[in-house]
Amino acid sequence: MKKAKHMTTATAAKSWQLTKATIAKHCRDNKIPGAFKYGGQWYIPSDALKPLQPKDERYFLRLILELKNRPDYKLDFEYEGINTALIPPVCDWLLQRGLINPFERTAAPGSLLYQVSLTKKGMHALLTAKAENKLDIVKIVNAVANIIPIIADVVNMVRG
Repeated sequence: MKKAKHMTTATAAKSWQLTKATIAKHCRDNKIPGAFKYGGQWYIPSDALKPLQPKDERYFLRLILELKNRPDYKLDFEYEGINTALIPPVCDWLLQRGLINPFERTAAPGSLLYQVSLTKKGMHALLTAKAENKLDIVKIVNAVANIIPIIADVVNMVRG
């Protein structure tokens, strides 16, 4: 029997344990390479990889950058909680998204992270994430600064 070239959002949702709405959002956001919409339905390549969560994507991008800058560092995969069998699919996903450069696939899974390098897009994604995190902190500080006078007014009213 011939394997289908594409799957629907319903099939992907079941396979990846996500909702159909989440799959459709990933398609709209171009997080599933090769996905296309036809007749109101998204079609996803049957060999597509489940999209990484943004925090996981940033973690691997940071890790790759760290290993490139410190090639003598020996990563303890078990301590970091990284299943080495998942490294090739993660690298494939990052490659499909254009975040890392092409790499030699003959490498052992554990050494693969030492060989890959970030593209300009990957570096931009990592730097943008850091900038967004800083903006969130600034928003929190500003929100707290705006609330303090209100709390002071309430305390003064209660003291009366």
